[in-house]
Amino acid sequence: MTSCTNEFCYNLGLALTAARKSKNITRSELSLRSGVPYTTLECAENGKSSATVWTIVRITKALGVSVGEVLADANQWV
Repeated sequence: MTSCTNEFCYNLGLALTAARKSKNITRSELSLRSGVPYTTLECAENGKSSATVWTIVRITKALGVSVGEVLADANQWV
């Protein structure tokens, strides 16, 4: 993950957080389910880092949602 200051990273973080909360899953639980480190999830959800495509795929798969759904949600805030 790389440092990110653009609006899309922030919006992607909002979308990832919304998807996780809609499933009533904590970051810790999502980290275990997805294999993505907790700190990576935290940075991605806070829009502080740009998540890789692979990381997004692992997160969405663990949540049972599609990457397309999360990206569409991220675009609604643009």
